[in-house]
Amino acid sequence: APVAVPVAAARPSGPAKYQPMDPPFVVNFDDQGVLRYVQISLSVMARDQHMLDKVKENEPQIRHKLILLFAGQTFAELGTPAGKEKLQKKTLEEIQKVMIAETGTPGIEEVFFTNFVMQ
Repeated sequence: APVAVPVAAARPSGPAKYQPMDPPFVVNFDDQGVLRYVQISLSVMARDQHMLDKVKENEPQIRHKLILLFAGQTFAELGTPAGKEKLQKKTLEEIQKVMIAETGTPGIEEVFFTNFVMQ
């Protein structure tokens, strides 16, 4: 019997479009008894404006999930380039999970940290 091969979804083409998620995320950490915080500004990238509109529509849910994600990090790990890169990948995954649940497609191709302040 022939085996059904899933057809890859057509990837949108065209120029990248970016949309910031404002305001920036601010998360507090207890770093060995010292109160510290991280402020993260990020933008999402898609090639389909409709998907960026869907991110905006679902922003409360996305922001909630990202705040939980960011708060679960360690201050020390976020201080390393590898830690930031890992967080960037997890951030994209969290946004895509919400987008899949709400629209049936990941929609967003990339997430970029446009500002990352640790204090």
